[in-house]
Amino acid sequence: MVEHRSPKPGAVGSSPPTPASLWRQSEMREMMANDANVINSNKKPRFNPMVFIRETQREISKVTWPTRKETVMTTVMIVVMALITGVFFFGVDTILGYIIGHLLNMNS
Repeated sequence: MVEHRSPKPGAVGSSPPTPASLWRQSEMREMMANDANVINSNKKPRFNPMVFIRETQREISKVTWPTRKETVMTTVMIVVMALITGVFFFGVDTILGYIIGHLLNMNS
């Protein structure tokens, strides 16, 4: 077997007696055992409203809320795009209605 060494003397990798894949396999076995214990457990977790409220407040404090200016600009952009889209589809509908009406001789 040919041994390959890094050209950098200070480079660190997995050591041959304990390769990374064996560590990963043991970690996976441990995770699967924990999952099996959770699945086989007959105990239902108790709902604690105070813990729920505390965790909710903690998560809400992590949210980056938009400024008033950002909210107004986004709202204006949505309204403008909705109007442009509405005018476009009104025009397409009118033109197609006119063409189909003349093709079927509905309009004299």
